[in-house]
Amino acid sequence: MEAFRIPAPVLRVENGGLFVSKPGGSHSRRRLLTYELIFVRSGILRMKEKDRRWEIGSGETLVLEPGYVHEGIGEYTADLSFYWIHFRISSRLGQGKIAIPKHGKIQRPERMSELFHRFLDDQETGAQTPEEAAATVMGMLLEARRRGAPLRSEGSRSLAGRVRAHIVSHFSESISTALIAADFRVNSDYLGRVFNSTYGISIVEAIHQERIREARVLLRESPLNIEEVGLSVGFQDASHFRRLFRRAQGISPRSYRQLYSRLHINRR
Repeated sequence: MEAFRIPAPVLRVENGGLFVSKPGGSHSRRRLLTYELIFVRSGILRMKEKDRRWEIGSGETLVLEPGYVHEGIGEYTADLSFYWIHFRISSRLGQGKIAIPKHGKIQRPERMSELFHRFLDDQETGAQTPEEAAATVMGMLLEARRRGAPLRSEGSRSLAGRVRAHIVSHFSESISTALIAADFRVNSDYLGRVFNSTYGISIVEAIHQERIREARVLLRESPLNIEEVGLSVGFQDASHFRRLFRRAQGISPRSYRQLYSRLHINRR
């Protein structure tokens, strides 16, 4: 088969997992020879690296660097859980470099969770090549540096931002562009144009995005069946839910749940 060659990723991935805390536990003191990317799913992780202290909350990342001693500060919070992954950077670096924040808030936490789930699933089944693992971790690092696009104007920023927050808070309810416009006492056509010019999607698409985002979480982490997941996030029609989910994710809700059913979890 004819093929062409491209430079391999410069990352070499070792292993990763999902950590779930036990009451009274604390992070050990150690010096790693690898980088470690930590993404907190729930709770608060307090860490010290060299003489710097970090408090990493839900939806935030921290990158620990090789060669430095790091340790936990105090005991784990009762609800703490976080993903972790160890990787090395090859000395065969290319000309271009990207800046990865040491610590920061993730713009799309659901996307980061999906990347970790995909990596851990492939790790458990052994279905992952070194190149695929490196590409997945590079995707995680790019998510860690992602920044939101600037809004078009101060007026758009205020109105569209408030509408977006309203959608995030009420997506599981029976909401629509017309109902949101009535709540904000503006013309629905005008509101739709402002929202679209700010975020590049319609209000209906934003509602569907939030519903699918929450559905992904429930499919991964809850015992609800497919119909119950759809109802929980605001879809009254199960077939409509399945159709929109497949359009957004490329696979059915059932296949998505099966894909992310295997995790490597450690407790300490």
